[in-house]
Amino acid sequence: LLDQLKQRRDQKQLTNDDETVLIIMKMAGIDLDDQVAKANEQKREQRALDLNDASITFTKEMAGRWTQQPYEIQFHVDQYHFITWVKTSGQAELIPLEEESKGVQWFFSFDVHFAHETQGILKNAVILLDEPGLHLHR
Repeated sequence: LLDQLKQRRDQKQLTNDDETVLIIMKMAGIDLDDQVAKANEQKREQRALDLNDASITFTKEMAGRWTQQPYEIQFHVDQYHFITWVKTSGQAELIPLEEESKGVQWFFSFDVHFAHETQGILKNAVILLDEPGLHLHR
């Protein structure tokens, strides 16, 4: 929940999952404080449009990073509940990220952290991972 995430951030008690969500939000141009403030507003259309723009921005930012199975991201917020939906190529439906396989979750988290930390500096680098297949099975 966004209000709880904000509270943990403000108290400097973030979990690893919290940090990943904050990185995703930053890369997508979503402001946590703004989303918490808008949680109880009646005007939901603008919030939905803003999140759609953020979804497109984030998907474009991450596009092509994993050529094995490209994915599309969609963000939805219901009051304080922030949902990251993932749709891989060949899939008809959106699946909440937390319901994806451990492999998809692991790769997505790694990819987001790597993209954020390197700021594109290592765009064409080759990365060798020790036993990456441990969690990459669907």
